[in-house]
Amino acid sequence: MTKTFDEFIRERKQLNNELVQDMYKNFLGLDLDIDSLWETGKSVEENEIQVGDILYFKMNEKEKRVGIANPNSKFVHFTNQGMKESTLNDDYWDVRFIGARRVIN
Repeated sequence: MTKTFDEFIRERKQLNNELVQDMYKNFLGLDLDIDSLWETGKSVEENEIQVGDILYFKMNEKEKRVGIANPNSKFVHFTNQGMKESTLNDDYWDVRFIGARRVIN
């Protein structure tokens, strides 16, 4: 049975990056880790981000975090409380944004 996006999200208790990896694997057949998605994807300028692009953030020296672009400079990411929508215009995310990649057309 094919799962809906909501069912897929609710079933998983994973770290944000692992969940994004699983989404690309389950829905698009791309079995790549976050770093490989960065290398494989086409670089996208911030003003050209489209729905579905992967946004990358540098949280500290060792940790990168990803989100998936939504309309209007927003993106979804996953926290311990579940899926959350944030905006690139927020100072917290703006200073951590390191780039976007388009893996699908």
